[in-house]
Amino acid sequence: MPRDGNVSGGGGGTLRSKPQTLEAELTRLEGLDAAGLGEAWQERHGSPPPRPPLPGRLLRLALAYDLQADVLGGLTSAIESRLARIAAGTDQRGRAKPTPLRIKAGATLVRDWGGKSWRVEVNADASFTWDGRRWRSLSAIAREITGTSRNGPAFFGLRGGASHGSA
Repeated sequence: MPRDGNVSGGGGGTLRSKPQTLEAELTRLEGLDAAGLGEAWQERHGSPPPRPPLPGRLLRLALAYDLQADVLGGLTSAIESRLARIAAGTDQRGRAKPTPLRIKAGATLVRDWGGKSWRVEVNADASFTWDGRRWRSLSAIAREITGTSRNGPAFFGLRGGASHGSA
């Protein structure tokens, strides 16, 4: 990807990313039509704009970011790495993150704790019913059951880290 600071703008002239002209170049970028934005993208990135075609507004924002990053500095390598891991769905060691479980309305969660079996119903509005009351959070229910702060999804076995012993 060429990053020489010059971007063909279509409709005449060149976009140059220099501190003294950044504001003017950003203003000029606002005035480019779809063809001009496509030419600017081609010149800057050495390839046509992404397919399927992005709306002109998004191309304009991407090119504006490029200009500003050239002048003001872009993302740090640590942030770029973190964003790449998020996009790939991996943790810091490159391992795939588990896909979160989705529980359907009408499901019943059962947990044995303290010598008792606890049942929680999943409602259609993403709330829960337990002990005759409606709850917005599994963690609040787990706290009521155990008397300590707990991660509700983990407590009910929906993610790793649930305590499987009895109190």
